[in-house]
Amino acid sequence: MAIALFEEHCQRERFYPLTFTKPFAELHCGIFTFHEWWGKFTKQKVTDNKFDDSIVINSHILPNENIWNEIQNLAPNVLLKDSNGNILAAKNHVLQEEKIDSVIAKSSFDFIETPHQLLQHHSKIIEQQFHLIKKEKVSQNISSTNNIINEENIFIDENVELEYATLNAKEGCIYIGANAVVMEGTAIRGAFALGENAVVKMGSKIYGAVSTGRKCTLGGEIKNTVFNHGSNKAHDGYLGDSIIGSWCNFGAGATNSNVKNTAGDVKIYDYHTKKFIPSGKKFGLIMGDYSRIAINSSINTGSSIGVCCNVFGKGLLPKFIANFSWGVDDKTTIYPIEKAIEHIDNWMDFKKEKLTESEIQNLKHIFEASKSQ
Repeated sequence: MAIALFEEHCQRERFYPLTFTKPFAELHCGIFTFHEWWGKFTKQKVTDNKFDDSIVINSHILPNENIWNEIQNLAPNVLLKDSNGNILAAKNHVLQEEKIDSVIAKSSFDFIETPHQLLQHHSKIIEQQFHLIKKEKVSQNISSTNNIINEENIFIDENVELEYATLNAKEGCIYIGANAVVMEGTAIRGAFALGENAVVKMGSKIYGAVSTGRKCTLGGEIKNTVFNHGSNKAHDGYLGDSIIGSWCNFGAGATNSNVKNTAGDVKIYDYHTKKFIPSGKKFGLIMGDYSRIAINSSINTGSSIGVCCNVFGKGLLPKFIANFSWGVDDKTTIYPIEKAIEHIDNWMDFKKEKLTESEIQNLKHIFEASKSQ
């Protein structure tokens, strides 16, 4: 039986600007996307299409055995909900029907409603996915030039370049993906997951939890941050408690704040309520796909940067930067869609990729919607 992942519109809105360009299920966190994780965990085909004989699961649930067993044992045409009324799962594609029975889930599980909750669960996500990998494959040997702590919690995939680095997996698992490069002098503390064909540059300092998609480049000092496919934070500067979209870039020396000087609650813009909402004591940045930050930029605590932004300006950057912004404050102009697409293709060409036609049409739709806001 196939699994179809879904989310409510309000749930997707809470993860804007990340989910302007893709559903939550396609976001990367840990070693996999949530789509890939459900497939690996259940050993079932996972699709975005809902069929009459499919199991329909809310993509904001983190997989575990108890909730998966409860979902499988659901009676046909019955909704599984949580105590807050969120629809969690159903069989036979009954989500749109009005008069159907529902039951409250009895199992314990994690349900990710906000970006700061994703960061709170980041280390756990890496650990759970790490153990799925270890059930399927055997780690490669680690060169004796490296300084290794708690080797049983480290997994090295095929064709990895790793010499003269320190890997400390005492407090969290470490996964290095296939064809990745970890340059000399790097110091990594788990939890950490480096995607396929990704690079960590010389002398980088990485604290758990950090994870990347494919073809990312890391450098400088990084802590509790999720990078989606193709993004770069390659130079000195600090980045902490942040979620970064695909094909983003940080100029040399760019640094963010993740804690207020008052040590009070950080607030971040929520597209669903159109308000700044509390996001815990630590939150740095949420950044949409295809955005870039200029050299030596100072990024404010609890910042939200939209899709396709070219961010530069004096002093501390604004906490909210809308989609397709060129510059900030009184110098902000709209990033023309033709120029934005040209520049994205230039960046993607560095890593031998190109925008697809469907991605271009999606960006044009986001651009037109942004002009009316």
